[in-house]
Amino acid sequence: MIYFLKPEWYIFAYVLWWINVALSLLAGWGITFVVFGINRFKEKEVNATILLPAVTMTVVASTGSLISESFMDHPSWQLSSDIVTFLLWANAVALSVFLIGSYFQKLLIHGLPPKSAIYTCFIPIGILGQGGWAIQLNYRDLGQLIVSLGGFKLVNMDIELSPESLQLINAMLNFTALSVALFLASFGVCLTVVSIMSVIYHGRPPLWTRNMWASTFPLGTMALSFNQMYITTGLKGFLVIGTIYSVMLVLMTTYCMIGTALFEIPHKQIWKALKGLESTTNSYDV
Repeated sequence: MIYFLKPEWYIFAYVLWWINVALSLLAGWGITFVVFGINRFKEKEVNATILLPAVTMTVVASTGSLISESFMDHPSWQLSSDIVTFLLWANAVALSVFLIGSYFQKLLIHGLPPKSAIYTCFIPIGILGQGGWAIQLNYRDLGQLIVSLGGFKLVNMDIELSPESLQLINAMLNFTALSVALFLASFGVCLTVVSIMSVIYHGRPPLWTRNMWASTFPLGTMALSFNQMYITTGLKGFLVIGTIYSVMLVLMTTYCMIGTALFEIPHKQIWKALKGLESTTNSYDV
């Protein structure tokens, strides 16, 4: 938010991003260790929330790629940011492979989550969509850095390259990132359909459950990933799919906000407290 509202504060945003890097590693590594070493639960109790620590690293990777655009005048800083963001992305995707495998094993053996927690089926989509967006941003920044430097001078590879060769390298990086993002997005679309079918399978969903919030972030990440594909390729199909996910996100978020306002906020307790405060004030006035 600071990066977009105050672009001139990019150093401040960069410092905050490094704090986020530390916190994401603490969550991704620390909580995973706690799950492995301390927590004890049966296989049928496994749910998609085990993926949440890995999701934090993909989020920080994508924001790092956004911020690194501000360091075109400091190529060593930008390269460092691109390397760290790629490491975060790779760590998150590698970790999620095993966690999603464990979650799918639970689904195969013990079936779908209960009706009250069925919306947690959307959680694995989040790391696929966010991961696809992050790798596209990372390779885009890396390609722009190579073009602006005229080669690979920062890594002791001072090779003379023509402008056409530099543009070709940039295009190949974008194509590679697009291929990886499509690989992740294809599975994300599959899980989206499976998650929607799971909700339908359980029959009429409850009017409100706070677990519905679990579907908002994953839908948003898929919208971002497909939108970036459209920016890269200009193909309208990616724009259409991204728009579908965006509409689903807006509708679901609006419904969740209304549900939270109606059912989660303790209106009666607040009203009683206000009435009590009013009566106390009136007694003091008398």
